[in-house]
Formats: sequence, structure tokens, C-alpha cells
Amino acid sequence: MEIKKEVLLRYLKGTSMTGGASLNECVINFNEDGLQIQATSGVDAINICSTLSKDAFETYVPIEKVGIGEVSSLINAIAWGNDYVTIEREPGILILRSRDNLETTKYNRVFHYSTKGIEYITNELEKFNTKTGTVEFDIDADKLHGFFDRIGLVGGSYIDLTVTDNELLMKAKGHHGIMETIEIEGLAGNLSVRFGKMLTEAVRQLKGNIHIRLIENFPIQIENKDEHMSIRLIVAPTTIEE
Repeated sequence: MEIKKEVLLRYLKGTSMTGGASLNECVINFNEDGLQIQATSGVDAINICSTLSKDAFETYVPIEKVGIGEVSSLINAIAWGNDYVTIEREPGILILRSRDNLETTKYNRVFHYSTKGIEYITNELEKFNTKTGTVEFDIDADKLHGFFDRIGLVGGSYIDLTVTDNELLMKAKGHHGIMETIEIEGLAGNLSVRFGKMLTEAVRQLKGNIHIRLIENFPIQIENKDEHMSIRLIVAPTTIEE
């Protein structure tokens, strides 16, 4: 199968996150509809469910489930080639080949996978459909990145996300205490949820529009999608006190 390198990299980077939230190993399911990853990360503080449609590929073959033992190494191997990458599977190996066939990488960090945890993640996603008091809104990823960059979160830091009518208040304690208010037309509600540094690391690689679902004293659901890709992250709140 073949895909444009930048499309695959955006999907994998967004799914794998950064820092303490990083996804180290996972099962990639090349099913009939495209790629799917369901996993946990960040010491089980983050649940991940992402898809990349087969329509994003130049050519596509459903090679089924592949266990990836080091996601960052797979990303580096893909980034090494030219604009297009061909993916082939052999026992215990993924072969990544550039379109000109001059650059070939054998990715051998493939392991025997287990589907343990996938049912749990699906159940966690379904919980959002049964909860009341949900507040949903869209925000540009650059606004979140800019705020997180300014506060410089460290261990023991936190971010309070507070929703009022037409406003999202972000208050943080990091290297610097800082508050920022973003006007969001149509936003309604009255709730506040506190998150740790893990939230900033979870969203760091996301680009464009982010859809957020907030519930009082409940994990945040973050969705980043385009025509062919969907990345959903569930990040647990923190219990850090003032």
C-alpha cells in the first residue's frame, strides 16, 4: 500500500502525543476501512481512539493487526523517506519503501499483539453518550498551544478550564500564574475542571480545529479531525490542590 508521507506522519504524531503522554507501543489495525489505533498512554491517564480512512491512501491493502513496539521509531523511519511511502508486511517486519525504491527501511519492532484494553476504551468513549451536563465547543489548536507555551507547566502544575456563557477561562499555575479568556459564541454552561501537564502533552501535535467535550469532575474528550482522519483523546483530570 502507498500513502503520502506527510498525511501518515500527521496522523501518527497526533495519535502518539509527546512527553509523559507519549504512546510507546500499540496495535495498528489495517482493517477494511483504513487504519485504527485504540490504546492507553500516560500511565493509563489517556485513552486513544483514532482512525485514518483508506481513502487517504494512494493504494490500500488491509493487512490486519500489527503490534508496534516503539511508535517513535516507526515515525522516524517513515520521516526518513521521500514524499510517498509504501508499506509492506512480512512475518515480524514492516517494510517501508520510498516511491523511487532507493530508500528501504525494515521496521522490526513488531510484536505479538493483544486486544486487551480495546473493549475498555470503547466503553470509556460510550460513557460520554450517557452523561448529562456536557459542554461542547470548538477551538483552534494554535490558541491552546500558545497558552500552554506561555505558562510553562512543570510537575505539580495545573490548568483550570472554566466555562461560562460565551467564554472559556483558562487559568494555570506553572512557572508563571496566568489567566486567559477566549470568547466562544454560543458557549453555555457553568463548570470547571482541573487538568495537569498531561493535557498539554496530549494536544501538542494536534493541528487545526479541536472539538472539546467537558463534564464536571470527568475526563475531557478531545477530537481532531479532517476529511480522512479522526483522533479522539480522553484525558483524565488531576487531583492537584491549590
